[in-house]
Amino acid sequence: MKFSLISPTFDRPEEVREFIASAAALRYNRGDFEVILADGTPQDGLRATVEAASHAAGLPVTFLQEDYLPVSEARNLAARHAQGEYLIFLDSDCLLPEEYLQHLTEGLEAEGWDAFGGPDAAPEDFSPLQKAISFSMTSFWTTGGIRGGTTRTATYYPRGFNMGMKRSVFEAVGGYDVHFKTGEDIDLSIRIQQAGYRVGLIPKALVWHKRRSTLPQFFKQVRRFGSARWALAQRHPGQLKLTHLFPVFLTLGTLFSILLGPISGVPLPIVFIGYFLVPAVLAGAQYRSPRIGLLAVASTVVMMSGYAYGFMEALLGRGLHTKRG
Repeated sequence: MKFSLISPTFDRPEEVREFIASAAALRYNRGDFEVILADGTPQDGLRATVEAASHAAGLPVTFLQEDYLPVSEARNLAARHAQGEYLIFLDSDCLLPEEYLQHLTEGLEAEGWDAFGGPDAAPEDFSPLQKAISFSMTSFWTTGGIRGGTTRTATYYPRGFNMGMKRSVFEAVGGYDVHFKTGEDIDLSIRIQQAGYRVGLIPKALVWHKRRSTLPQFFKQVRRFGSARWALAQRHPGQLKLTHLFPVFLTLGTLFSILLGPISGVPLPIVFIGYFLVPAVLAGAQYRSPRIGLLAVASTVVMMSGYAYGFMEALLGRGLHTKRG
């Protein structure tokens, strides 16, 4: 078997149904891939949904369950049961385009990567808010392309929503570190690169990434990303770059400008206003929708402030990675 498609799950039955349906629609030899879900839903509450979705899609699914199974433990558990030459780690809120595995195969044949990743995007049928969030997370203006906008090994680290590697590579580096509670996917990518393996991007192997459906949920998600960045910097010296601090500088600069403006009589600097208004133009043009453009302003504010909040929490010793051990 060539590919093992692995995803951790926790409740969210609709997500899982859609994920299984997208895997069943892949244009690829069914004998060359498998789907493994490792679930932490208490009292085995997701099993009936998975079995029904598997039956409806005509796609066998290996379902592993332990109450409150954490993400890294879930991925490692699934990897131990995997039969594929390549382990592909995905998030359950991702949908797979029909040609996903074909694009992976072509990329591997062309480049021979030991570990690899692909980008994420939003298709036409996603909601306006999902498209706005996708813009904020993937645009060069907002993230600098670090989630799949570069093919340079030195700056690109595959991430857990769409990353793969040879099974032998996963085993050689010890898999996911279960003691590293946030940013565990990037930690694994860094360790793979440090071990001397070839890591690269397969640009065509994208996934449709639904992410969170509300701005408060999105804030909670990016708060974890901010906390993860500080944790990664502590574990891997030299990994913290000036670009990683940009959301913190932007958020603090905006806040100080708002607070000091009435005292000093100086209006909010145009640089801050301008930065947050640019997504309205770029996202609006990309999706041909002024509404999505305005939502992209809101999602960019949430993304920058949530990341900055999580980073500052971690910096002060109150971050999510410290609270969870």
